[in-house]
Amino acid sequence: MKGLLYKDFLMAWKYCKLYLVIAVIFLALFFFVTDYWFFFIYPGILFGMIPVNLLAYDEHSRWKIFGLTLPFSRAQLVSVKYLMGLLPVTAFTVFGSVAFGIVKLARNSFSWSDIGFFAFGVFFFPLLCSMISLPISFRFGVEKGRTISLFIVGGACGISVVYNVFLKDYFTVSMPSITLTILVIVGVIILALYALSWKLSIMFYQKR
Repeated sequence: MKGLLYKDFLMAWKYCKLYLVIAVIFLALFFFVTDYWFFFIYPGILFGMIPVNLLAYDEHSRWKIFGLTLPFSRAQLVSVKYLMGLLPVTAFTVFGSVAFGIVKLARNSFSWSDIGFFAFGVFFFPLLCSMISLPISFRFGVEKGRTISLFIVGGACGISVVYNVFLKDYFTVSMPSITLTILVIVGVIILALYALSWKLSIMFYQKR
């Protein structure tokens, strides 16, 4: 399993390191903008697309055929892609939250609740990309999974535009009423759905 993770990290570094550059640029822009939503949703979604992109590279290079000859179960071959969905998003959440906190301190508006909301969105929203696209990829093929991922990216960008134009004032007023308990419940639900997606992908891949 460690070998599979190492192989995918090397592939992610080779083929997806542009995402890291984009993330650094967008985090730097935190210091110059007041509307943060798009600037963390977009790079976060890119990190969420890493697993399905790695799966696409495996398929196009025919590594999937070679991988089935190695002493790894199909469940392990699926699981490594879900871990590659969690680990980069976790790292981005940590660095993004630190950058967000520094910006808040520089503007004398630091709030732990704001950091919590920010970290929640940065961590959980990108997981939706892997949660939806990976089962589709393992069931119907990687091209359909990537297509779904692109729709998710487009939808995320559209949501950020709608939020800034129509919903920003409403959420600014209602957000203080969203308690930590609600965030924890929603987070647990999302993690449960991520685990369900993981199980579905294993089931689909074992039947192929």
